[in-house]
Amino acid sequence: MPLEVLASIVVVGLAAIWIMMRFMGFDRELRFADEAVARAEWAADNPTAPPLDIIVAESGKAALVRNKRGLGLIWTMGLDTASHDLAGAVPRPHPKGLRVVLHDFAAPSVLVELTPDEIPTWHQMIEEAA
Repeated sequence: MPLEVLASIVVVGLAAIWIMMRFMGFDRELRFADEAVARAEWAADNPTAPPLDIIVAESGKAALVRNKRGLGLIWTMGLDTASHDLAGAVPRPHPKGLRVVLHDFAAPSVLVELTPDEIPTWHQMIEEAA
């Protein structure tokens, strides 16, 4: 097969996949619209530690979750979520909010987008959890 034909097949195939992904909505990002969504996502990731209290960031991209193990953080990654307990976590200022250093090889740090009003509260809660 000539290289020109192969290259055009690859380009058309990739473009078709990109269009299908956009059309089907797989390029959107999950948001915690309210506490119930964050609660359901936390419970799915942590069935042995049900949430007791939840604070959702105004951006909808993260939430602090108090549970029987202590304080945890859940954040969005595309259409999925990840969660982590905050024992030993270190909050650091960032222009977009806070960078939470988790001391975990799998998730070394997380950027949490917060409003200027949310930063002091979240900073204090994460420091207290450590």
